[in-house]
Amino acid sequence: MTTIVRQGTPADSYAAYAVFLASITDLSRRSGSAPNAPVIDAQAVADQWPRYRAIFDHLAAHCEHFWIAEEDGEAIGYARSILRGSVRELTELFVLPGRQAGGIGRELLARAFPSDGATNRCILATMDSRALVRYLKTGVSAQLSVHAYTRRPEVVPLPPVGLSIMPLTDSPELLEQLGMVDETVLGFRRDPEHGLFLRSRTGFAAVRDDTIIGYGYVGERSGPFAALSAADLPAVLAHAETLAAQHGHESLTVRVPMSNRVAIQYLLGRGFEIDKSFGLLLSDHRFGQFDRYCITNPAFVL
Repeated sequence: MTTIVRQGTPADSYAAYAVFLASITDLSRRSGSAPNAPVIDAQAVADQWPRYRAIFDHLAAHCEHFWIAEEDGEAIGYARSILRGSVRELTELFVLPGRQAGGIGRELLARAFPSDGATNRCILATMDSRALVRYLKTGVSAQLSVHAYTRRPEVVPLPPVGLSIMPLTDSPELLEQLGMVDETVLGFRRDPEHGLFLRSRTGFAAVRDDTIIGYGYVGERSGPFAALSAADLPAVLAHAETLAAQHGHESLTVRVPMSNRVAIQYLLGRGFEIDKSFGLLLSDHRFGQFDRYCITNPAFVL
């Protein structure tokens, strides 16, 4: 069989998603995080598609690089990256189980994650050793680890730190202020992702003196959460838990960089439990103020 690698298009979203679901389920079994995960067949792919369609359609429309590997017209792997400011982020690299370790991932990674055209590159990586070796060979190194904290949400009082909470809407004025928060906390804007979050989650802003100083998003899967000052992040997380409880969500998961001492202490104090699996943020150079930021769930993007 002949393998070809071609540029992906939005029409490839479902095929890419099918590769992703089969690959991530296989990884969950091998890592022991979900040893009894069901077999992924065509029906399982179709059943799960509504949960992932928004993010896959978004990435297909707003990516920088998107490459598909095919055999006889069937997708067997794909890779994709986005460019925000001068930072390139690898959002996905997946190859079907049984076709891994054959050079397909290496070829896809070289095309979707080049070093030219960006001053920094980053990856939110799982602890799959084969993938880590491939990533490290590109020159990136570990900046920090990221762990998930989960609990059944409850209504909790907002800490008395002089903040008010307002709902987020897709308005140019609000997006401009969110962009300013991201510029300070992450070092780059990502307006397209805020558009995605606003369409698929309930967003809110933390406001002080008529200025947005933090934000968060709550939904079936929640995050990201950010604050200009680490001291204000507990208030952002407190409102997120209250909002999740009011919306009837059975659990709230917050993905926290291990350098974020304030968030970790707050979440542990609230009875959140830490998941045994974790990931790594890899990058060419250190960036961002992750002591005041919690990562998007699922972690396709920061």
